[in-house]
Amino acid sequence: MKYWTIVFEGEWDQLVRETWSEDQIIESYYKYWSTCNLINDPQSDISREHCIEDWIVVHWAVETDEFGNKLENT
Repeated sequence: MKYWTIVFEGEWDQLVRETWSEDQIIESYYKYWSTCNLINDPQSDISREHCIEDWIVVHWAVETDEFGNKLENT
C-alpha cells in the first residue's frame, strides 16, 4: 500500500498535514472523479491508477510512509 501526504492551509491559517492511503483516496475521490471524467469525455480511461494519479496532481501530494515521513530514495 502506498501513502501520500498533502499540506494545506487550515481554517485558522494553520498548516494542515494529512496522510492518505490509496484506498482512502479511492473511497473519497473515485465517484466524483469518474463522474466528472465521463461527463467531459465519455471515452475516458477510468481506472483506479488514473484516479490516484489525478488526486496526487490536484493535491500536490508527496509519497510518504503511513506516518507521513519522507521516503528515502524516491
